[in-house]
Amino acid sequence: MPAAQRLVTLAPHLTELVFSAGAGELLVGVSAYSDYPPAAGDIPVVSDGFRIDAEAMLAADPDLVLAWGGGGQASSLALLDKLGIRYVVIETRRLADVGPALQQIGALTGNSAPAETAARDFEQAIRALDMPRDSLSVFYQISHEPPFYTVNDEHFISDLIRLCGGSNVFADLPTTVATVSVEAVVLADPDVVLHGAGDGEHLVWTDFETMSVSETGSVYAIPGDLVGRPSVRLVEGARAVCEALDAARIR
Repeated sequence: MPAAQRLVTLAPHLTELVFSAGAGELLVGVSAYSDYPPAAGDIPVVSDGFRIDAEAMLAADPDLVLAWGGGGQASSLALLDKLGIRYVVIETRRLADVGPALQQIGALTGNSAPAETAARDFEQAIRALDMPRDSLSVFYQISHEPPFYTVNDEHFISDLIRLCGGSNVFADLPTTVATVSVEAVVLADPDVVLHGAGDGEHLVWTDFETMSVSETGSVYAIPGDLVGRPSVRLVEGARAVCEALDAARIR
């Protein structure tokens, strides 16, 4: 199969991975919210992440579309089949999937060398953060209003928490992303609360006297754009998580 020359991505993290693999100049279409790196903002939007704009897709005239795994894109893949456009699903559910995804994109675009370098650099940076630490229980809060969205142990955010010596208090939730109540969080009594909602926009967990964080103040903001997408920026996200948990250990 010849290397792709005209590429479309159906998720923002795939756009980031294409640029990291050295193939950004091949992109002729991206999904909404593909805002990193800045050059991605100049590329036509052909999808909102769940539905494809067929007219925009045909105008982009790609020879390859990169899609993400999961049922959320079933209708988009069915449309690509109908339009006769080749696509490949890139699975990036876990932290360990990022390196192979870069390598796969490199192979598909004829950019194997830079993609291999990016994958190696990513994996080395992640390994450098993997060291013995005292274990802490962690609640990762995504939304800022209850019920709160969080993740279970099958999500790459849990991988980041584990990498930094933490354990996700909601690891056993039945779905990868789910909601939990205020009462459930209070009952779980995590050692640390991490949130991506921005300073001043989260529930003040330290007001709950029965929670450990009311004494330690171990509630930390983690930039959502660093941990929300399975791309090479997870290295920065991992560093932020590790710094937060290391700070909690000395409180």
